[in-house]
Amino acid sequence: MPSIGPHFTSQIPNNLANESCHGTHHPDDPPLIDHPTISVSPQISSLVQKAGISGMTGLAGGAGNASGEDQKKLDVVSNEIFCEVLRISGRTGVIASAEEEDVPVAVEETYNGNYVVVFDPLDGSSNIDAAVSTGSIFGIYQSDQSCVPDWGADDEGVVQEKCITNVCQPGDNLLAAGYCMYSSSTILTLTVGHGVYSFTLDPSIGEFVMSHEDVKIPATGKIYSFNEGNFVNWEPGLKEYMDAIKKGGKANDGKPYSARYIGSLVGDFHRTMLYGGIYGTFIFIIVWATRLTSCFIHRVPGRRRQQKR
Repeated sequence: MPSIGPHFTSQIPNNLANESCHGTHHPDDPPLIDHPTISVSPQISSLVQKAGISGMTGLAGGAGNASGEDQKKLDVVSNEIFCEVLRISGRTGVIASAEEEDVPVAVEETYNGNYVVVFDPLDGSSNIDAAVSTGSIFGIYQSDQSCVPDWGADDEGVVQEKCITNVCQPGDNLLAAGYCMYSSSTILTLTVGHGVYSFTLDPSIGEFVMSHEDVKIPATGKIYSFNEGNFVNWEPGLKEYMDAIKKGGKANDGKPYSARYIGSLVGDFHRTMLYGGIYGTFIFIIVWATRLTSCFIHRVPGRRRQQKR
């Protein structure tokens, strides 16, 4: 089974290893670059690669996820892997998953750690059966000490309330954010405060190898990536803008932009980050998905524009 090894950690510049998006990680813990969240990705990658021959395609049945969508079998399995690894790591205090209908989960006191982890274990899972790009998305916060679950509380609602408060922190509080894309290659992309770095899984050694150092979004691009099925719901200004780039403009030497839309946030976002262009999405499964991608965008120099819904 592929894994995170010492070679991965040694590739991180020394000045980044102990940094985070918000300054510093918890002083009593190893660097965030070694957080167990990262070690989950190779396991899920292996499952995705073998889904078609291991009976892991199709719907799981039962209730949907937190957004009401039908869950695929790999949604469920990936979520179980994430939750179990984080629960027993000793470095996680609160877990929040896009696949869970219930409130965020407090890790029992025996294993309780200093971090809050929010994640979508398998974004774009509707593409699994067609072997199209999928990915995992995660963000790491430090526990708000005023919101640490009170294990002695008689009322379970008190514990749940503090878990929710821990998860609903502003994006500026993110210590780290990352995603792993499962496609023709398995690519882990993350930021811990200064710059964005991507690592490609090398199956021959079973480790991630740095493939994109200090990523920067190109100043211009030739691709737009929107779900145009929502066109009728767009504001007039956005409709006019989209019509304009289809006709060409100065930003693209008078040539129309080309459309590329996978329908997987990780795949579409990763392509836009490397090639430049325009990526738009309007409905996220949960609020922190916006914060995670924003954590990347603000650490990858390039042009960005915000459109009102």
